[in-house]
Amino acid sequence: MAEDAKGDEEQIGEKKASGGGYLGPALALLVLIVFVLTAGFVLYGALSAQEETEDSQETRDQPERDLLEECQPVPLGDVMANVGNEQGLRYCKVNVELWVVNEQAEQVAREEVRRILHEALEERLHSFDMEELSSEYVHTKLRTTFKDELNNELRTIFRSEGTDTEYIEKVVLTGLLVQ
Repeated sequence: MAEDAKGDEEQIGEKKASGGGYLGPALALLVLIVFVLTAGFVLYGALSAQEETEDSQETRDQPERDLLEECQPVPLGDVMANVGNEQGLRYCKVNVELWVVNEQAEQVAREEVRRILHEALEERLHSFDMEELSSEYVHTKLRTTFKDELNNELRTIFRSEGTDTEYIEKVVLTGLLVQ
């Protein structure tokens, strides 16, 4: 009986050694599957982002074509203001061009209206602080702020307050200089 018990223990030991061989390949296969799935998700995300970029490029191009057909440029010239910060006043200058709806372009292009708009932009530019003018998104901030300010000013000039009339479709800024 002792021999049988000893023989059984040897057989159990051999089964453990051979049975343990399945665990290693199974884990390796599991790790491989996880790696392949992760790589697939990363690739899918990268390709989706590239398609979104291409789609956004197409949508950005479309309004430009409409802008050329439906609007006219009205240059306002250089808008200059002194902007305050902790060290004192800093000089800020930007060239502004407005894209105005064709129906309103002649009225907005009149000299007295352009002068009023120019003065309104100088006041608005003066109200910015240096942190805003040195931020990464300064052009976007200036464009949207100027567009809102100018549309409000034109609503006042043309007595259309209380409406959501958009006279200006786009504000183009060039040559932003802060010294």
